[in-house]
Amino acid sequence: MFDLVSVILPTRNRAALLSEQLEALAHQTYDAPWELIVVDNGSVDGTHETTTAFADRLPLRVVTATDRLGASYARNCGAKSARGDYLFFIDDDDRVTPGWLAAMVLAGERWDVLRGQLRHFRVGRHGPERVPAADSEGLSYAFEFLPTITGANSGIRRELFLELGGFDERYPRFEDTELYWRAQLAGHEAGFVADGVLHYRLRAGVRAVFDQSYRDQKVAPLLYREFRALGMPRSSIRHAVRAWASIVKRAPRRLSSEQDRDDFVREIGWRFGRIVGSIRYRTLYL
Repeated sequence: MFDLVSVILPTRNRAALLSEQLEALAHQTYDAPWELIVVDNGSVDGTHETTTAFADRLPLRVVTATDRLGASYARNCGAKSARGDYLFFIDDDDRVTPGWLAAMVLAGERWDVLRGQLRHFRVGRHGPERVPAADSEGLSYAFEFLPTITGANSGIRRELFLELGGFDERYPRFEDTELYWRAQLAGHEAGFVADGVLHYRLRAGVRAVFDQSYRDQKVAPLLYREFRALGMPRSSIRHAVRAWASIVKRAPRRLSSEQDRDDFVREIGWRFGRIVGSIRYRTLYL
């Protein structure tokens, strides 16, 4: 059993969504000592008032991180301030379930690196709705290399985090994948926590869906450039060509549901991101 664990929550200008996550954290069933570190990455909205409102309901500390913007930097600042033996990372626009922390801590006694379960939801025109997720059960291998662990619901022993140097702040996206890959390559097995459930918010709207996919995949060639010598396989150009052909065939007029539309737009963002990233990082990864 750990003497203390730390939950690190970076945020910037999302006071309303942050309030939902803090409310969820206030209902945790975990009854041992823990701390919540909210990292304010330069907010200019009502974030201060929101955190103050929860000060008497949560073991909360606010860390200000304003030297630069970005999830990697904010998470690193939170980790430096943390006093817990195990670090758990979540985001401000999602919602943990009541038993989330208890399940994650229990699993932390077995594994040095963790990924909790994601249950996707979207807030659309008719309110919140559950969205089936292909990667919601078990560890996923999005790049056909090592398990990719999202920082939105993850954990790592503090000692190991410091040993690895934390998140690589060069990465605007996939900084979580990069860190947890390094942990696994150093010999630390990743574990999946089925009961560590977090409700993960999907982007709503065509532009938001496209932007997220595009920005994510624009960084994929950087991952490949830095991990190919360690076994990350090259992307298949033939598969990329087939994917573009499929996009052309699946014209918008054939999309019968909001889910179909989002999948279509996400695929376009994915493919354009890979092209732009290949040019930017001078590494072909389509």
